Amino acid sequence: MLNKVIIIGAGAAGLMAAAAAKTNNCEVVIYDGNEKVGKKIYITGKGRCNLTNACDISEYFDNIVSNDKFLYSALYSFTNDDVIAFFNDNGCPIKVERGNRAFPRSDKSSDIIKTLERYLKSKGVKIVLNTKVKSIVTSNGKTCGVNLENGRVDSCDSVILATGGSPKKGGFEREEEFIGNGVSYCATCDGNFFKNQDVAVLGNNDIALEEALYLSNLVKKLYLVVPNKELQGEETLVNQIKSLPN
Repeated sequence: MLNKVIIIGAGAAGLMAAAAAKTNNCEVVIYDGNEKVGKKIYITGKGRCNLTNACDISEYFDNIVSNDKFLYSALYSFTNDDVIAFFNDNGCPIKVERGNRAFPRSDKSSDIIKTLERYLKSKGVKIVLNTKVKSIVTSNGKTCGVNLENGRVDSCDSVILATGGSPKKGGFEREEEFIGNGVSYCATCDGNFFKNQDVAVLGNNDIALEEALYLSNLVKKLYLVVPNKELQGEETLVNQIKSLPN
């Protein structure tokens, strides 16, 4: 009988975890509360998906802020070269640009998502969307399933959490009160709720600029609130922000 693995989260980490689990001949089910997989992948690399960097793998450790030894095994078990080879081998050619940044040759982040989704479905991975996991079920100190928001329990042998990190809060007055009612931490998740409205983005880094660029196609007026006098981020992102008509 195959070991069953449940993965919570259908972002980049969850999708790649599912691919890895299938190489170990496991039954794999992914649960995600969103309506489609890889939502945040869509906006990475200005919508082109800078999926990895083609530098020597040892250079990665020079850019890890703390406890680089923690990532040593992961990075050497599945290297950046392995990532590029995976997509090349599965019908999504990769190109390398300035700074060794790797992108899909098509310049479309959606092709990365389609490749991952197509690969997982071909391997028999079950992807369940619009379904949130409420809690993990344990018995005698071992994981044995998950409780879903619809009341159903799905049994398994192990669970992989790939739900992403907690958002950094803005720290402004009444922020908590308006979360989900005007305050959001994910442009791709909630951007459609703010169509044709005036929206402010807080932050001054590549992520904030990418979120702002995504929202610029949806909102009426866009304000970028930064703590510095100058925009800080990749030059091409800064130039795109400055050229926005709204």
